[in-house]
Parts: sequence; C-alpha cells; structure tokens
Amino acid sequence: MEKDMLDREKDYLVKALSKGLTILEIFDSANTEYSVQEISKKLKINRTTAFRLVKTLAAKGFLEENNSKYQLGLKLLELGNLVNYNMDLRQNASPLLAKLAQKLSLTVHLVVKEGNEAIYIDKEDPLDAVITYSRVGKRLPLYCTAVGKVLLCDLSSDEIKQVFLGVEFSRFTANTITSVDSLTSEIKLAKESGYASDNEELQEGMICIAAPVRNHRNEVIAACSVTGIDKQFSNLDQDKVIHELLDTANKISGRMGWQG
Repeated sequence: MEKDMLDREKDYLVKALSKGLTILEIFDSANTEYSVQEISKKLKINRTTAFRLVKTLAAKGFLEENNSKYQLGLKLLELGNLVNYNMDLRQNASPLLAKLAQKLSLTVHLVVKEGNEAIYIDKEDPLDAVITYSRVGKRLPLYCTAVGKVLLCDLSSDEIKQVFLGVEFSRFTANTITSVDSLTSEIKLAKESGYASDNEELQEGMICIAAPVRNHRNEVIAACSVTGIDKQFSNLDQDKVIHELLDTANKISGRMGWQG
C-alpha cells in the first residue's frame, strides 16, 4: 500500500522542475558559486539543460549571476523570511490558542491567506475535543469560511472581486456563499463587528467564529478561530465565546507589534 502511494506520488513529479530545485540544493556554505559547466558536471546533466535551468532560475530571482558564475538569489531570502515570519507568528500564538481551546472546549485554529485560499498553520484541540477534519497545512476556501471573511477584511470591494476573478464558488452546503456580492456583504458585517462567523457554510453541523490578528501596521496577517459542532455552540454563552476569541486575537496581535 505504502509503495503504491509512493509510486503514484512519483508520477506527479515534474522532472524539469525537480532538476531545477536540485540545482538550488547543491549550494552550501563551502560552495556558494557555480558555473553552468560545474553544475552540469556535478548533477550529471548535459550542459544545454543546465544552462536553460540556470537561466530560468535566474529570471525568477532564485539565482544571481556573478562573473559567469551563479549564486543563490534574493528570492530565496524573501521566501525564507516568510517562513520565519509564519513560524514566529505560530510561536507567539500557540500558548494563547491552547489556553483558549481549554477555556471554551472548542477547537482553535490559526489561519493565514494565500491567494484565494486559507491555510491552517496551527491547531489546538481541547481535552474533550469533538473530531474535526482540519489539520495544519490544510487549505480551505476563503469565500465560505469565517476565517476567510476575516482575512479579506482589509480589502476593498474591487480588490475582493479581483481575488476571486475566475474562481467558481462551489456549493458545499445549503448555507454556502455562492457570489462575490454576498461575500462582500458578509465581510462588511465582519468589519463592523470585529469578527466573522460561518454557520454550516463549509460543512454541515460545523460552526466557526473568527477574529483578525494584526501586525504593527494594523494589517490583518492571520485569523484566529474557534470551531465546533452546532450542539456545542447551542450550549455555550455566545457573548462569552466572542469575548474570549477577540481577547485572544488581540493578545496575539499585541505580540506581533499591534498597538490597538
């Protein structure tokens, strides 16, 4: 079974892309520059292929040319800083997420935006957790989730339309938002109230409430959310849930430099 899965994964690999990424992996502290000929020899690929791969990587900023040799480009630094930033965000948020999960007995997520999707970067379950199908690294739509509405809060109506240009609004439940206009109205409500909700829009029986996490420039950089089944929420004081969620999101924001 495991071998079959590995074989299928190999079928999805793009060989040219794999070779290009392998070029990036040959650099280290002892070998900071390579010529095309050296790359060709080290990776045992013909010189023409090496040349094309190197030129493509350079055009994208992943390599920089220096006296007919190539070194790692600033694009990698940019991406590395983004990884570090998300790790820093997680480290600052994690203990607060865990505390909120235990206090409300709800699953708590930390989510960031990438394109027209949201990505879970952290998750904390209470001790008596109800099974949810979320996991760190999972992607979900922005248009029918509480976290998505929050992550879009800083955008204008025109910018929201641009995000979803050419995107099909698939219907997951009877409550799923299926138009940009409806989504824009929901985002407007989220801006006014300071939080957003998802009442079985993505999954039947599941409810989510989310609040924005901001940085020192008052920009929304993430969403903090609480998720549970409808029966859980019906037994909770909604005002308390919202208060605790907003308090946690604001504390995380404070750790990220937000002044309030």
